[in-house]
This record gives sequence, structure tokens and C-alpha cells, in this order.
Amino acid sequence: MIESLGSVVVTVPAQAASVHVLRAVVASVAARLELSIDAVEEMRIAIDEAAALLLQLDGATVLRAQISADASTVATLLSTDGAVVSEWPPPGAERSWPWRVITGLCDEAAFERSVDGPAILMRRDRGAGAGE
Repeated sequence: MIESLGSVVVTVPAQAASVHVLRAVVASVAARLELSIDAVEEMRIAIDEAAALLLQLDGATVLRAQISADASTVATLLSTDGAVVSEWPPPGAERSWPWRVITGLCDEAAFERSVDGPAILMRRDRGAGAGE
């Protein structure tokens, strides 16, 4: 098993039609890290849902995924340069369907502010299920 990975960063236009590129890169990195087939697919779905939340922001021109891994976790920070919002996450976001899916598929998820703007952090443990 690969113990560590530098940071993989991918930037695409902030359009629903570009999200497939992020899904493919995240799946490729997760597979390279020998996560189970189910874990790889769950990470792809989580990226879809996080992108759905971020693409709702006005003025977004890019989506940026930063993927990193160590011996115990794989983390993806999905961010956008969308309009500066005074309140992130927006009211009710924690009760939205995309957020419920993300938190159901990830071991940890959080709304954050990155240097780029609003972001969603998703972590997946590489524990016992990896490589099955």
C-alpha cells in the first residue's frame, strides 16, 4: 500500500459539465491508494454532491479539488472562487440532501473557507476496508 501522497490539485471551470473530471481524478487517486472499489465509488459520489453545493454560489468561475493522503486518511478539499459570502455555509445547508449524502459517505466532512473561497473538506479513512 502507498503510505503517502503529495498533494494532487485539479482546477476545472465551475460548470456542472466539468465535474466529471474531478470525479475521475479523485477516483484515480483513491484507486492508486488501494482503497476498496466501494470506497472509490463513494468518494466519487461525495465529490458530485459537494460540487452541487458549491456550484450554487454566484460568480464561481472555477472548482478546485486538492487531494492528499497519508497512511491513515485521504482528504479532498473542494473549493470555488464563488462570490464572497458572508455566511458559509448558507442557512440550512447542514439539512440539505447533498450534505446528508456527503456526511454519510465520508468519515469526516466540514464546511470551510479556503484561500480560494468557500470549500468543503471530505476525509475518508484508509483503514480496514482499504484494498478489499
